[in-house]
Amino acid sequence: MGGSSKKVTVGYKYYVGMHMALCHGPVDKLVRIMVGGRKAWVGNHTGGALTIDKKDLFGGEKREGGVTGQVDIEMGAPTQGQNSYLAAKLGADLLPAFRGVCCAVLRQVYIGLNPYLKDWGWLLQRVHTRKNGEVQWHDAKAQIGAYQLSDSKYLPPPDLSYKLLFPVGSTWAWLNVPYTDTTDYHLTVGSAGSWKAPFADRLPHPYFPNATVYQPISRSDTHWFGKTIYVTDKRPVRISLYCDNRAQVWINDIFVSEIVWSGTIVHTPVSDSIKIVVKLTDDTPLVGGSNYTYFDAYAYQEEVTTSDAWIYYFGDYGDMNPAHIIRECLTDANWGMGYPEEDMGDSFVDAADRLYSEGMGISILWSQQTSIEDFVEEILRHIDAALYVDRTTGKFELQLIRDDYDVDELLVLDQSNISRVEGYSKQALAELVNEITVTYNSNETGQTETVTLQNLAMIQQQGAIIPATVDYPGFAHQRIAAKAAARDLKAMSTPLVTATISANREAAGLNIGGVFRWNWIETDEDGSGIATSYIMRVTEIAFGDGVDNTVRIQCAQDVFALPDIVYVEAEPTEWTNPSVAPLPATPSLVMETPYYEIVRQLGEVDAATKLSGLPELGYLTVAAGRQAAEINAELQVDSGAGYVEGGALDFCPCAVLDGAIGHLETTATLKDGVDLDEFADGSLAQIDDEIVVIESITDGVATIRRGCLDTVPATHADGSEVIIWDGYTASDDVEYVASDEVDVKILTVTGQGPLAIADAPVDSVTMNQRATRPYPPANVQVGGSYYPALVVADDLVGIVVTWAHRDRLQQTGGTVLGWTDASVGPEAGVTYSVRLVRTDTEVELDSSTAISGVTATFAPAYRGEVRLEVWSVRDGLASFQIFSHTFGYISQMPVYHGASQVYHGTTEVYHEI
Repeated sequence: MGGSSKKVTVGYKYYVGMHMALCHGPVDKLVRIMVGGRKAWVGNHTGGALTIDKKDLFGGEKREGGVTGQVDIEMGAPTQGQNSYLAAKLGADLLPAFRGVCCAVLRQVYIGLNPYLKDWGWLLQRVHTRKNGEVQWHDAKAQIGAYQLSDSKYLPPPDLSYKLLFPVGSTWAWLNVPYTDTTDYHLTVGSAGSWKAPFADRLPHPYFPNATVYQPISRSDTHWFGKTIYVTDKRPVRISLYCDNRAQVWINDIFVSEIVWSGTIVHTPVSDSIKIVVKLTDDTPLVGGSNYTYFDAYAYQEEVTTSDAWIYYFGDYGDMNPAHIIRECLTDANWGMGYPEEDMGDSFVDAADRLYSEGMGISILWSQQTSIEDFVEEILRHIDAALYVDRTTGKFELQLIRDDYDVDELLVLDQSNISRVEGYSKQALAELVNEITVTYNSNETGQTETVTLQNLAMIQQQGAIIPATVDYPGFAHQRIAAKAAARDLKAMSTPLVTATISANREAAGLNIGGVFRWNWIETDEDGSGIATSYIMRVTEIAFGDGVDNTVRIQCAQDVFALPDIVYVEAEPTEWTNPSVAPLPATPSLVMETPYYEIVRQLGEVDAATKLSGLPELGYLTVAAGRQAAEINAELQVDSGAGYVEGGALDFCPCAVLDGAIGHLETTATLKDGVDLDEFADGSLAQIDDEIVVIESITDGVATIRRGCLDTVPATHADGSEVIIWDGYTASDDVEYVASDEVDVKILTVTGQGPLAIADAPVDSVTMNQRATRPYPPANVQVGGSYYPALVVADDLVGIVVTWAHRDRLQQTGGTVLGWTDASVGPEAGVTYSVRLVRTDTEVELDSSTAISGVTATFAPAYRGEVRLEVWSVRDGLASFQIFSHTFGYISQMPVYHGASQVYHGTTEVYHEI
């Protein structure tokens, strides 16, 4: 404490410049950056520089640091130029522009205090953009999710209309600061004393109101605008901004985008309010005085116009239509199979429309570790579809396996056109599955999640659970995973018929995935025939060799109709995430350090040396309790030059009083205790401004020693905070002097990192030479009583006041004295001052100073309510606290007549109560 020891290096900050190739480009946008499994950045970024500002991502500088710095996102466009950072580091002569490759360039990004590079994860969306920046085929149905609409009959989504949430001209809070002010104000929007209102437009662009004159916005300032809008549901909100010429945007305190001139942000609400903050700057802020910036903003929300439509809510980004994925795999000349667009049949449009209405989008990464053919098969497996080449047109056709046919119109195969049936089989009961678990990669959590469905009738029939697990890594949302689970469970829990059928040319019109009706006579064990009819689906088909034109069909019974709607309730988890968001510390104590505590920290010799050399010296002491699962806390201290780190703080035991206590009670009932298991008998504590010693706590009742060290007893209300700070204090070790004003913020820390400094309340203290001041007198009595309500005048003696000595220098070891303990000292040079004051006029009735003993006597002629004050003085410094007590000074005691009476006023009137 207060030393000037040499700084010690306790760790290093690590920065990295790196070029990462992410995938083929161009892509639509970057949605999320994960570092070490934690979200470092979330937004909708369409290319260029973005800033990561998560300095506490891994616990801040007390743990593993965080991530901050600029990252360039090169989208891979055909006109993409060289990256300036790479050119400066590697030389521009041979550096390619990496066109067609989506890349991230880290420009000396701070990555924490650990030299080992953590995994970086990038969530990218490529739906609407094809190779060389071409627009996607059938682009209106390419993206599924975010605000995808559908109804129970798979009709196309209805048209969207828009509800205006706020127009140009609506009121904003605003704040103007000099361009050189780099403070981040986005968390303080609307706070009293800084942000102002209103700010509204005067077309064509907004102006600041100044009395009756509207003044344009100067380009030499930085302008902050803030507004909260309210929505009634979670449909996406489009926020369009127009500015001159650069705006940074935060939504719900998260940085989402930087816009130059104009741009639109799509945000999907997670609550009924959306807080929008915009920071407006000019690229050339200090050039010219007649140019002005401007700022316009609009917000719209899509409205559903079809009453029976329901919403798929998949987040701020969408999945890709599987029909588009398959088509692009077939046609892309760079990484796909390279077939011409003309080879794609009309069924792709029908399939894309149907998948769009079903909401069956896919988000998946093809890493080229498998063949393109296997990748296409994986997509077909997800959506339950077949891909084949039509033998008449030579075009690829995509057939969805759905309940989309009329049984009466199907081709019928029976004894009249079937020549042979082979491999007929029907699954036995024991072969069936009655429980299925689907695994999928959730975009919401970033983790592998599961959905489990059961066929309860089959479980009862089979007498046991027979499970199966199916992986669908391309599905990113529970709703679609649940539909796939229902589809597969229906197939796996039904005794399916399979067969190979040889038919005449009437079957030549069938293709893979096609459906027909098979009417057949099954022979029973006794030789009798049973007429059956199955709806069969073609799995393989051969059309003969020109000599034998028999159509050979491998088929399976059709049960693959996708359920219209599946409702799945996620299984509730009993696990509670122990890593919660930090809450402000409560209770908290910020004070100037008492002399007793300085001696314990520095030792008696060093403490005396420092204070004799600089009597105005003072130190900061901080203590606090925790609200929930906070681990510890960091101090941020501002003595006039801004907040700086002030050290770490361990939380102390604390509680509140369960009932008020007076000046001299030595027991107190406690409630709402936190960390009381860490309490040690005989610990110093603070109740309001009084220091006490808590000798013990038994069954919630504390035994306490009152008015300790440089404080005097006081009354305390029910609910007063009891802060047991002994052994749990922290200090910034700065040597302050008298009159220094110090503000402190306590940033509690959880597994999610520290509390944001803007969210921490401020505690303040003004240094006042506390450590140098003499201790006040103790054991003060008036007329031989503690805190009397009435004192009767004695014409011979008057008001007799007595007290006990206390010695700051001697009371640094052993048992801490309480208020009623015997005299110790006094400290050399200490005298006492006493005065008596009328409470109605504050006129001093009598006083005495420079008393070296322990008694004083007053004999005022006045009768009425008076206040007695007693304090100590040394070298012109009064004690840190003074004894003060108010009582009635009367000529004689009232006569009681069977009822309690109380003295009132200066005329010695007594009222029955």
